[in-house]
Amino acid sequence: MRQDGAGGEPRSRALGALAHGVVDEITPEGVVVEWDRGFRLSIDPHRLYLAGLSGTTRAAIAFALELRGTVAGVIGAGAGSGAEADGLASAAAGDSTFAYVAAAGTDDFNYEEVRALADRLDAARVPNRLAVFRGPHEWPPASVCGDALEWLTLRAMRAGLAPKDSAWIAARLDAELRLANELETGGRWDEASRLFFSIARDYSPSPRIEDAARRAAAIESREPMRRLRTRMRALDERSAQRGVDVQTALLWYRTGKDAPPASALAERLGLATLRQEMSTGDSLEAPAARRMLYRIAALVSFYEPRAYLARGDFARAARMLEVAASIAPLRGEACAQVAELRRRAPIVKSAVLDAQCR
Repeated sequence: MRQDGAGGEPRSRALGALAHGVVDEITPEGVVVEWDRGFRLSIDPHRLYLAGLSGTTRAAIAFALELRGTVAGVIGAGAGSGAEADGLASAAAGDSTFAYVAAAGTDDFNYEEVRALADRLDAARVPNRLAVFRGPHEWPPASVCGDALEWLTLRAMRAGLAPKDSAWIAARLDAELRLANELETGGRWDEASRLFFSIARDYSPSPRIEDAARRAAAIESREPMRRLRTRMRALDERSAQRGVDVQTALLWYRTGKDAPPASALAERLGLATLRQEMSTGDSLEAPAARRMLYRIAALVSFYEPRAYLARGDFARAARMLEVAASIAPLRGEACAQVAELRRRAPIVKSAVLDAQCR
């Protein structure tokens, strides 16, 4: 990627990289970016927004930390842990000019860590919104992204980074209060409480937000809500421990003298228990089990077999892919690894893999 006009300064080089174009000119009034087709756009140097999914969320946070004062917000989907996320809460604590949207699908294997990041940002007084949508580990749908961009615009107005539009702000406040009321009436108290709290923060000092703050506190004080919070924390702790147990099982498999059968690894990974919990229909336990199963699937269908193929341990790669196939039919990169295995080690036989990727 060309970075003409970057002048060797790290800040300018990063701007050039993030813009995916040529930084033609950097002035106090703006950053002029030119793409190869001749399209030029003047970018506000104080309102650069970044978005990422999974690993690129961590990269977006890292850029935001490096470009403080230039990056006004990040939409981070499917990730909330790592050194970058840990540094965000402390670096942006109390900073009203920065805003973060933490997004995750209900079946995202990183769902718990995304929620945990939103909670840490709340505690650090970093303006943020948690955007949960139905789906797996993927980009949020267009409606969620559109709402995130509107909220980032609101935060920019609040921070003095964008012209204030009082009529637009009032209309958005009306819409958010209606939604919060609907969520509470519909029994979705967790979402209602979080939205009422966010309204109280984002629209202060409007006199209309005092009721939102009271509503959030009232919801949290209800005994059923307290029990829900207790159960949610317990399930989060169990998921965290299972994450440790999964890594322990993979280490056991990795360090044995001979490659254990796929059934032994599946047992150590607790796949049968997760499937049983998924079948209960419990509104909290079943999704938590499903997310853990998806996390295991990502490990055994991609990361682990890729490492074994790289070092020529074809038997372990095959058994790992067999475990993956027991969770869901192989596709995409997993099929590419099966093809590589067949090409490099035709002597390794697997009836399970022979039925995959045809």
